[in-house]
Amino acid sequence: MAFNENNSKNSGLIFFVIVALIAGLFIFSVRQENNASNPLDGLFSASDSNNQIGYYGAPVVEEKATLIEAYFCPADACADKLVRKIDSAQSSIYIAIYSFTLDSISDAVIRAKKRGLDVKVIYDSGQSKNNASDDERLSNEGIAIAYRNGSGYMHNKFTIIDLNVVATGSFNYSNNADTKNEENLIFIESSGLAQKFKQNFDNIWNRSSAS
Repeated sequence: MAFNENNSKNSGLIFFVIVALIAGLFIFSVRQENNASNPLDGLFSASDSNNQIGYYGAPVVEEKATLIEAYFCPADACADKLVRKIDSAQSSIYIAIYSFTLDSISDAVIRAKKRGLDVKVIYDSGQSKNNASDDERLSNEGIAIAYRNGSGYMHNKFTIIDLNVVATGSFNYSNNADTKNEENLIFIESSGLAQKFKQNFDNIWNRSSAS
């Protein structure tokens, strides 16, 4: 019996040593590949010739944001903050929004179109059927509108301004979001991030029904 117990212990020890050696070799190879001073660097992300790839395979934006602003509704009057940003736009406004019923933001978007900016808005197809939705009003002003169809919701809430600033967060463009709900609105100034959002916008736009 003692002989069998000793054999079992020795086998377990040998197995542990083999696993430790394999793990050590793996960490060493990753470290060499990534030229990392920390042996764990590179274990949870990989890179190709174009993009760094994160945990779930999504491209990581390496450029640092030059400005980040965070606001919380209703205390911070989020709609007013967004209207000011839209009114300062010089070239383009691209919006993907679930609920868009707030006339003050629609007014700013229409002003941007009248200034000659490239303006496009993606709506959730179901939510746009709300009688208060501003999609028809925007379309009548010559603004390009698309309705995202398919399963699930077009639940994005973002605006890309001049391909340089992204406005995002939980904030829908509605009176309830602006005056009643607990919401957040974040402005991030980063051309790299704006390009990533524009790629997503274009992908949804190409799968949507234009008005």
